[in-house]
This record gives sequence, structure tokens and C-alpha cells, in this order.
Amino acid sequence: MTSPDVFGTALFGDGSVRLDGQKIVLPASFATDTLVSITFAGDPSHSFADGIPFLAAVNTAVAGVPEPAAWAMMIAGFGLTGTALRYRRRRTRIVLG
Repeated sequence: MTSPDVFGTALFGDGSVRLDGQKIVLPASFATDTLVSITFAGDPSHSFADGIPFLAAVNTAVAGVPEPAAWAMMIAGFGLTGTALRYRRRRTRIVLG
């Protein structure tokens, strides 16, 4: 464990987790995990923000989702492709006789 420096930054472990003022920077491996709870524990000889509520906002990158117009074009394209594959030209038979 560590204590904040003059700039209000505290580094934990190998420095990949950082408490910077009111911002917590988590390593990329946290993006696939679900945040269930955060527990803070202070030095028993000092008070550690007793009774102050903590709001955690975790921002992670999400995969892109096509917009409705893109979905419509994709479905129409599949439909037209399927129609073109099913379409058969009618052959005219000429019977001489």
C-alpha cells in the first residue's frame, strides 16, 4: 500500500492501478470483469473519509453496433441477393413439327 504524494496521486502495486485525486485508472484487464464493490481501508491512526459517499463510474470500451440504417441496408442486400439467386429465366421451347 502507499500514500498520496504532493500531487494527490497514489500508486498501488506495480503502478498499474492509480488513485489520482478523484479518478481511479484501472488496467485494461478490468474491462472484461464486472465491478461488484470497492472497499477502501485507511491507516487506523487516521480517519479515512468516514461517511463520505463514493460514486464509481466505470467506463469501458464496447464493440460497435451497426446503426438502424446500416441494418436496413444489410437486410435489403441479403434479400436482393437471395432473390437474384432464386430467380430463374424462363426458357422458351420451340417445337417444330
